[in-house]
Amino acid sequence: MHSPKEPTFLTSSLPLAAYLVASDSLEFRGIELTNPKSAELVFDDPQGRGREIERQFMTGGVVPALLYLRRFRELRRAIDGKTFAAHSGDLNSDVRNYNVRKQFAR
Repeated sequence: MHSPKEPTFLTSSLPLAAYLVASDSLEFRGIELTNPKSAELVFDDPQGRGREIERQFMTGGVVPALLYLRRFRELRRAIDGKTFAAHSGDLNSDVRNYNVRKQFAR
């Protein structure tokens, strides 16, 4: 999904990912399945701020609660959809992943 030359921030933490999207801190790129039951969420991180933003989140970073909840649920559904597609051999999972990225586009 991403090349080593493109600066990205990866997390398997759904709460952190929801915060990143809700706070508009980093641009969501997509989901990579790491095994049949877990995924990493990929964000563009051209300035290398991912770890700093993660620390902000862990120490009480604030975003509107309803927006956070909405983003959390959307990401959870996207992960579930990608996992289901992988298990079912659905060849259109990349199309759905593109649609998820569009949904979170700034």
